Amino acid sequence: MQLGKIKLRPYQADAVDNVISHIRDCWTKKVFEPAIVNAYVASGKSLMIGAISAYASSKNRRVLILARQVELVDQNAEKCWLMDCSNSLFLAKPKPRSTHFPVVVSTEGTTANALNKEFKSWCPDIILIDECHMVDWRDVMTKANTQYGKILKHFQDMNPLVAVVGFTGSPYRGVETIMGQYWQKELVTIDMTYLIDNSFIVPTIFGLPDFEYDLSEFDQFNELGTADFSKAELDNMAHKIEEETTLTDQIIRDVVEHTKDRNGVLVTCASKSHCEQVVKYLRHFKQTACIITGDTPSDERERLLNQAKAGMVKFVCQIGCLTTGVDVPLWDTSVILRRIGSLTLLVQLLGRGMRLLTPELKTQGYSKHDHLVLDYSGTMDAMSELFNNPILEEAQLKIAEKKQEFIDCPACGTQNSTHAKRCMGVSSTSKDGRCEFFFSEPIICPKCQTPNSSNARQCRECRCELIDPNLKLSGKHYSDNDFIEVKKMSLVLTKNNGIVVNFDLSPKQDQEQTKKATLFFNPQGSQGAKKMWKHNFVDRFVNCETTRRRVMSMNPATAVKMQAMFATPTHITARKNDKGYFVVHGLWFKNRKLMGNKDVSRDD
Repeated sequence: MQLGKIKLRPYQADAVDNVISHIRDCWTKKVFEPAIVNAYVASGKSLMIGAISAYASSKNRRVLILARQVELVDQNAEKCWLMDCSNSLFLAKPKPRSTHFPVVVSTEGTTANALNKEFKSWCPDIILIDECHMVDWRDVMTKANTQYGKILKHFQDMNPLVAVVGFTGSPYRGVETIMGQYWQKELVTIDMTYLIDNSFIVPTIFGLPDFEYDLSEFDQFNELGTADFSKAELDNMAHKIEEETTLTDQIIRDVVEHTKDRNGVLVTCASKSHCEQVVKYLRHFKQTACIITGDTPSDERERLLNQAKAGMVKFVCQIGCLTTGVDVPLWDTSVILRRIGSLTLLVQLLGRGMRLLTPELKTQGYSKHDHLVLDYSGTMDAMSELFNNPILEEAQLKIAEKKQEFIDCPACGTQNSTHAKRCMGVSSTSKDGRCEFFFSEPIICPKCQTPNSSNARQCRECRCELIDPNLKLSGKHYSDNDFIEVKKMSLVLTKNNGIVVNFDLSPKQDQEQTKKATLFFNPQGSQGAKKMWKHNFVDRFVNCETTRRRVMSMNPATAVKMQAMFATPTHITARKNDKGYFVVHGLWFKNRKLMGNKDVSRDD
C-alpha cells in the first residue's frame, strides 16, 4: 500500500484494513466497542495511525490523534503529512494551535484543558490513541478523573458512536492486561518474534556482567500501572549508587570494553548527578557522551539527539525520558545502571535499540545485527518471577547459562532456566511453535481451556483475561465488618526452615466464624518465595525500614526467635482461595490500616 511518500509493509496495511473494517462495523451495528492494535515496539504504529487518518479524512470524517508526549505528537503529525494527510497540530506551545483540518494531532494534556473551549463544539468521529496503555481504563469506566478519562467521556457524551482505537506495544499496566473491560477487542497482534523473524527489527541479546549494583531492596515493581519508581525511591537508589564510585568505575570500564565495536549506546541512570558521574568516567576513557534529562531544553535535546543519530555522540545518558517517541537507529546497545520500575517502561526502553538502520546509514558503512543489553542493576532477574514476557525469559536463560543452573524439560530435553514457567523448546505440533510442557502448574483459560504460564495475565490463544484467585481476593472490596479481631499472632519454624504465621481470631456473631488463619513463607526458597516473604509479611508487619533490612538478612530460625520485631495487628481480613490457602489482605494495627501493601489512614 502506497500513501504519498510512504509504502506500508504488508502487516501494516493489513492492520489498517482491520481497523477500518472494525470502525465501519461499529457504525453499521451502532455499537461502542473500543479496540486496540497490539503492535510491538518499532512496528510502525505512527504509520498505521497516519494511514487510517488519511483514509478517514478522505471520507470527510474527523479524526483526533492523541499521545502523552509531544515527541509522539510531532512524529504522528509528520507521518500524516508524508502520507498526504493534512492535519492540524493542537499543542500548548508553540501557538497558534488549530482544529482547521479534519485530522487534529494533540497531547492528552492540551486536549483535556481545551474540552470547554476549542473542543466544546468540535467533535471527532474517530479517536486514535498512541501508547494507549497510558489510559487508566478503570478511571475511564468509573470516575473519569484522569485527563484521558475526561477526554473520552466528553467526546462519547457528544457522540455516543465515536470510534476509539488504541495502539500499544505493551498492552498491560504492570502485570495486568488492559483487555477485557474498556478495551473490548484486540484487532491485530504484531509480536516481537514475527518482526524479528521477518527482519523488521533486530533481535535482542544479553551480555552477562561479572558485577552489578546491589539494588535488591528496590523490588516493588509497579504491577498495576505504567509508572516508574517514585522520585523518593529514585533519590534513594541514586544515593546508594553514587556512593559506589569504585564499582561505577569498574562498570564503565566493562561497558567501554563490551561496546568498543558497537554503534551507539543508550545508558539509563538513576539521577542527573549519576549521569554526570557516568559521563565523567566515559570521557576519561576517551568516549563521546552527553546527558539528556526531563529538564533538558527542547532545542538542546534535539541537537544532542541529532548528534547521536549522526554518530557524533556514542553514549547518551538519560534518566527516564527517552523511552517513547525517540528514533535513533544507531543505538544498538542498552546499558541499565538502575532498576526500572515497570515492565511497560522496560519494554519501551529496550525497543529503542531494536530499530533497523536507515538506508543512508548503511551507505555510510554502518551495520547492525542485534541489540545488546547490559544490565548492571538486576532488573531483568528481579522481574522474571513477576512478569510473563519473552525478553525476560531470554534474559533468565542467559543468566542460567552463566550460573550453570539448568533444568531439562522432560518432554523435549531442552535446557531451561530454573525459574522457567514453560519450556522454551521448539515444537512442530504446538500452535505457537513452542514446547507445551509447564514446569509450574499452568493457568487454564476458562474460555478456551488453553494452558498458560502461571504468571500470565492473558490467554496466549484467545486473549481472555486470566485472573489469579489470590488477586481476585486481594482486589475485593472489604468493609469494616469483614475485619476479624486478632487475639494472638505467633511464628513457628518448620522442619524445612519455612515459617508458619498463625493468627488466633475472635470473630463476632455476625461475622464468618473463622477462628484461625495460617500463612506459610519460605524465606530461603526460590527468588519468588523470598519476594512473597518480603512483600506479604516483612514489609507489612515491620514498620521500620532499618529493621526490615535486618529481618531480610536473618535466617528463618533467628527471625522466629525475634518475634517482637513483628507488629501484631488488632484485626485482619482472612479468606481462603480456591486452593484452600488463606489470603490475609486487610490489616489493622493500633495506628494504621493496610489494604494489601497500601497504607490507608484510619478514622478512629
